[in-house]
Amino acid sequence: MSYATATQALYDAMPIPLQEVFVSAAGWISFRKRFGQAFQTAFTELQRTDLHSADQVREDQDRRLREAIRSATTTVPHYRDLFRREGIDPASIQSVEDLPRIPMLSKGEVQDNPESLRSLSYSNRKLISVQTSGTTGT
Repeated sequence: MSYATATQALYDAMPIPLQEVFVSAAGWISFRKRFGQAFQTAFTELQRTDLHSADQVREDQDRRLREAIRSATTTVPHYRDLFRREGIDPASIQSVEDLPRIPMLSKGEVQDNPESLRSLSYSNRKLISVQTSGTTGT
């Protein structure tokens, strides 16, 4: 019996007042997932930067890019090896204008060695494997 089927069977067996409590609890859990800490952090950041000038937005983008490059080259084996092999100093990537210096990731690289694209800072237990029916991009 699937989780959804078991949950529905449990719900159906409950008296109406308990069903109302169950629905309220499920709604609260859904609300917390949707509008929890990650949402609040993103919303606060949006409010902080909403009225920034174009120059301020670009500075923020460049700062975030530098953080992403630093993280990728220290925790993702593919990017650590790529930067070493290409002789690119991660600290030299300062803005979006520097991005063309980084070789594009190919479909074959992803298919041949997907594990090398996983950040070592995440536990395998926290990862969820999904498949899409999207296009191949060719």
